[in-house]
Amino acid sequence: MSKSVQRIIVFNCIVLALFLIGILVHPHVFKQAAHPPQISILGVYLFFALAASIIITGIELLFDVMSDKVGYAFLVGIFLKLGFFTVIFLAKGLLDKPLSMT
Repeated sequence: MSKSVQRIIVFNCIVLALFLIGILVHPHVFKQAAHPPQISILGVYLFFALAASIIITGIELLFDVMSDKVGYAFLVGIFLKLGFFTVIFLAKGLLDKPLSMT
């Protein structure tokens, strides 16, 4: 097995472990909070776990082909992740409030 595939497997296992730890620990933390979160914590953790796995897997595969473009690929992936997160999770809250110019 190549080093690239080994790194992808190790990274995805770490992301999966952190996802499970976060899902198990976070509800206990929010039980004590005065204000519960407005968005789904499970959805947020799942989104970031999938996005991290996709971005890093793509970067590892791109590194074998064009190693000088990996930094640009990482930046594009992060900006896309930020944009998708905003549209998926925060657009609902923005539509509830009317926009006014005054």
